[in-house]
Parts: sequence; C-alpha cells; structure tokens
Amino acid sequence: MKINLTYTVKKNLIPDYYYEVLSCYGLSAKNIKNSSLFIIKNIFNSYTYNKELNTYILKDNLHQNQLDILNTINQTILTLNAKLKSKYEYKLNLYNQLKEKHLNNQNNNKEEFKEKEPKLIQFNEYLSNIDSKTYYQIINKSLLENVIKTKESINKEFVDYGEVHSHLAQAVVQQVCDEYNYYFKALKEYFIQHKDKTINNSENNNFTGMPKEPQYKAKNSKITFELCTERFNNNGTVLIIGNKHKLYKDYAKKELLKPEIIDKFNSFNLMKVINNDLKEKNIHYLNNINNYDIVGIRVIPGKYKKLPKIEYIISFEKELKGFYPELINKSNERYNKDFFELKDNLKLNIIKDYFNNDYKDLNNQLNEDLNNNTSKVNNNNSVPYFMGLDLGVVNFAAVSFYTANRDKNYVISGKTLKSRISQLDNRIDKKKKELCIDTIKLIQSKKDKKEVLTRQELNLLSEYYKSIYNDELISQSQERKNNISSDYIHKLSKCLIDECIKKNIKVIVVGKNKGWKQEINNGAKNNRDFYNFPHARFIEVLKYKGLLKDIVVIEVEESYTSKTSFIDNEELRVYQDKRSKDLDNSEERNLTQGNKNQLSKDVSKSTIKNNKIKLLGKRVNRKFITKDKVIIHADINGSFNIVRKVLFNFKFNKEVINIGYELMELNMSRKVKLKNFYAQSLIKKQKLKEINCEQSGVALNF
Repeated sequence: MKINLTYTVKKNLIPDYYYEVLSCYGLSAKNIKNSSLFIIKNIFNSYTYNKELNTYILKDNLHQNQLDILNTINQTILTLNAKLKSKYEYKLNLYNQLKEKHLNNQNNNKEEFKEKEPKLIQFNEYLSNIDSKTYYQIINKSLLENVIKTKESINKEFVDYGEVHSHLAQAVVQQVCDEYNYYFKALKEYFIQHKDKTINNSENNNFTGMPKEPQYKAKNSKITFELCTERFNNNGTVLIIGNKHKLYKDYAKKELLKPEIIDKFNSFNLMKVINNDLKEKNIHYLNNINNYDIVGIRVIPGKYKKLPKIEYIISFEKELKGFYPELINKSNERYNKDFFELKDNLKLNIIKDYFNNDYKDLNNQLNEDLNNNTSKVNNNNSVPYFMGLDLGVVNFAAVSFYTANRDKNYVISGKTLKSRISQLDNRIDKKKKELCIDTIKLIQSKKDKKEVLTRQELNLLSEYYKSIYNDELISQSQERKNNISSDYIHKLSKCLIDECIKKNIKVIVVGKNKGWKQEINNGAKNNRDFYNFPHARFIEVLKYKGLLKDIVVIEVEESYTSKTSFIDNEELRVYQDKRSKDLDNSEERNLTQGNKNQLSKDVSKSTIKNNKIKLLGKRVNRKFITKDKVIIHADINGSFNIVRKVLFNFKFNKEVINIGYELMELNMSRKVKLKNFYAQSLIKKQKLKEINCEQSGVALNF
C-alpha cells in the first residue's frame, strides 16, 4: 500500500533569497487566482435560472465587464474548438491505423482490440439561452486557462499568467476549479439536508451554515500554491525562472526581483535539502525505506513579513500486517473495493463483521491465554488485544486496556494543555476588547437580538472583523495555540502507539460523535476548553501513526457510553433524535450491538418507555455508580463501553479486566526529551486512594 505523509522543511536549511522568490510567487499566484475568480463570477452573475424552461437565461442591462468577459469567452471557444477538432482528427486517424494493423495481423484475429476510440470534445458558446452543462463549463481548467490567455492578450494590464512559470499558473487555475467543484458539491448536499426535516438540525447534519462561494484575496495578500515535483531537474532544482518570467516584489511600484537573486534560486538544490531534512528528523519508519518519492511541495505564505513555510509530501510503499490483510480481503469480497477506498460507515461494517464472527468468545480465549501464560507473546493474534479511547472535556482522554496482563488503565489529564491555551485565549480576548469600540458593541447587540442591520452597520462590523483577523498580536497568539496543540497531539499519539506496541495491542477504538462540539452545553468556559482540545485532529494523527505500525484505529459513535454500566454488562443504545417521527423501530434504532436478537423483548419493554431509556447505573461528575453501588471512574467506564460498540461479545469479567487507573499527564516541557507519561505529582496532589483491584475486582474510590 502507498502511504503519503506531509512534513515541513526546517527553515534554517533554506536560504533567505529562496524565501524571497517564493514570496513573489505567492503574490503572482494571488493575482492569477483573482483573475480566474473574476471571469467565473462574471459569467455566473450574467445568467438567471428559469425553472419552467430548465435553462439559464441571459440577464438584461449587463455591466460592461460582463459583456467583455462574454465576448472574450466566445472568441476563445471558437479558437479552442478548432484546435480540439484538429487534435481529435489526428488521434482518430492514428486510432484507425492501429485498428487496421491489428485486424490485418493474423495472429491477433482472436484477440480484442484494446485501444479506446478518441472522443471529440467541444465547448458551447455562451448565448442568450444556455443549458446547465454550458453554464458550468467555465470551471473547466482547459477553457479557463485559454480565456485568461486571451484576456491578457487583449488587455496588457493583466499579464500575470504569461509572466510566471507555466506550471505554477496551471496549478493555481486548477486550484480555483477544484474550489468551485467542492463548493457546488457542498451546496447540493446542503440543500438536500435542508429540505429533509429529519436530517436538518440533527446529528446527521454536516453543515453549520450555507457553504460560501470562493472569494477574492486582498490586494497585498499572498496565497498558498504548489510546486510541481515533475519539474525537478537533474540537479534537484525546481521551477526554473527564465528570461521571459517576471517576479514582482511590489506590483504598484513595478519593482522586480534582482537578477542575482533569481540566478541563486535557479541553482539551489531543493531535492537535496528535503532529503537532508528527512535524515535530520530521524523518522524511524523511513530508516529501512530508501525508495520514497516526493510527490508534492506546498508553499504557505507567512504573515507580517514572516518567512513562508515549505511543506513536502513523500510517498512510499508499505506492506500491511496484523489485521489489515484480512480486512482488505473481506472488503474486496463484499464491496469489490479496497478497504481504504470505502466510506467510514462501510469500513465500520467490515470491521464489526470480522471481529464479531471470528472472535465470538473473547473472555474465554483470554482466560486460556492467562492459564497457559502465552499472552505476553501473542504473535499469532489469537485474541485481538485492544485499547479504548474516550475523549473528554475535563480530561483529554481516558484509555482502557484489554490484555492478558490486566494492565492498569490511564486517565490523561489535559490540565497543562488547557492552562497554556487559556493564557493565549486571555491575551486574544484582551486585544479584542481594545479593538471593540462602543459603536461595534451596539451593532453586535442588535445582531444578537436578530434585528435588521443597515448597510453602514454591516460595513462597520465587517471592518471590525477584518481588524481582528489582521491584528498581529491576535494572529501570533492564534498561531502559537495551533503549534502547542499540534505538538501535544503528536507527542500523545506517539506515546499511545508505543504503549500499544509494548502491550502487543493491534486494535484501537475511539469514540466520536458528529457535531459533539457544536451541541455541547457545559457552560461557556468548559465549552471553550473542549473546543480548544484538538480531538478530531488527534484521531487523524492516531490513524496514520497506527497504520504505520499495523494497528487498526476504529472510529465509532459514543452515545450513552458514559451512562451505561459496563460492569453490569448493560445493553448499549444509540442516541435517538427527538425530532424524528419514525418511532416504530425504536428497538432496532436504540441498539448498536449487532442484530435485533441481542436485545430481548422483556428488556426492550422495561428499558424503553415513552421514548425514554431507563439506565441501570448513575453518573455523578467523574464518578459512575453501578447497580450494586460500586464506584468506578466514569470515563474509564465510557472507554470500555466504546469498545463494546465494535466487539459485541466483549463483557466484563473481574478475573480478566482491570478497571483501576492511573492519572497521567503528558510532559510538554521543551527542555526534557519526549518521555512516557508521568503521574506522581498529580497523584500526590489529588490524594487518590486506589483499592486493590486484584482483591475486589471492581471498586475504586475517589
């Protein structure tokens, strides 16, 4: 399997003059993007949709810019169609020659001619009445490129496309086309969900508002662009700047880069720098891999005269082991697709079927391993040892283990992360208060009350938001927040993967609900802390790091996991939206552990009354009190229940499962190298008293 990973080049490896050229390229890329958006927006705004005729009709009283664009496009289409027709005739003649040669060959009479017949591609002109295909054809890369070229040949003021490297210009145009395709796709899904009342405002709604159309970039701003790795020369250089190319430091002053800087840029070996950067990073899984490829280079501009950031994407082959081969085989059998090409819900179906059909009695298998004392090796994957993760608000995560060694579980505190981010949030809030004048406060209060705002008030509010976005202190603080969060999740994910390798765990189950951060209501402060915890990004990082170590990371919904008693082996249920009118299949919809037969009729009648679920246990803050008044940690209880969402036959057994835990916190100090968790200081402060789980099997007091 091919794996793609993204890394950032260390800035000390790149000279300043190289960044200077890239900054100029970012400015040129912005101008090309704005030119592309100008053409597309003028075309779309020139037509109105007629529902009766199902066509797009040209508007009356068009602006001069719109008329000019329409004339330019129609002129371009005539020229482009002639070129495409000539190219088609050439390919068709070549195809006919090959076909005739194949038929005349006696040895190939029985073999089928595999060459595909070329198709004639033509663009339609923009007339007074057009169909939807013609309306949207402007977001075709080939057509848009030719329109920009024609526009620049007519108007000499717009020459960005012809003055920069062709691969850079083409990459920016492709980026614009992709943005519009994603926009229309999202808009279609939004209206489908908006019309369906059962989906709207429910957990299945993927939108918090209407998708926004791609917008113009500011005058002096720069955009992210990509360098084409196919243009790497033998000496490791990329995007050679020729004599016809022009790079501006300042467009208003027409200030060009100095020739000596361009000469240095053209001789700089970027390939060598990237290879050295990978060696400096000392990436453990690349030590034995020599045949990796650099498949993409992305340049992200820096704000406030900061240097740009260069990201590169490497691709390498990896042989998958563990449970992955079996999952891939089952995916091919069931869906005729590779496992990694499936959507998340189909992947989950494959995983559930595999583990629940092949591992029907986990506890008995694990007891056999305990008695035989063979669990410490577990090379044959006889039992799927697992790790359960319950991501939370107060604590970052609760980690449960299911192994033959009865390992203690972890509760990972996010106190240090929360503290460091809160300091930056306070700094941002203080600056926002300074920027927010009394007039803005009045306008904001009117907006909160859903009162109609005047155009002047909207403009003032827009200027206020721009001032926040462009403020240097706010921007730096936000960047610092992102860096701290990114550092935390990478360190924590590495620690957890190392724990899995140490304990021979091949399965990680993580709980996550759609829209959980939008719907949470634990007070303004707790909501903000939860929002600042990068749980979604953490899951993504954990997935790819687990893949590198042949560990399957499964993401499931976690409704009722913290309210259901794991020790009592209580049946798990799925959250039922109150707005849903379909209540006939309440038993089926509230059940997540397999088929209908797993929930008896007696249980269903007693637990489901008036669409309310009667639970056996009770949660009080961080405690969970079971039916027999046993107290355990609520998050640990939730993490075990999350695993039960996938492994249906998994049940509590005090001889096998340890529900005790240690309070952990990740060491985020710069001075200390990355280590495992430490807990001593927090345990002393909290004065936690653990009851010996070997004797009681279950109890833990707070």
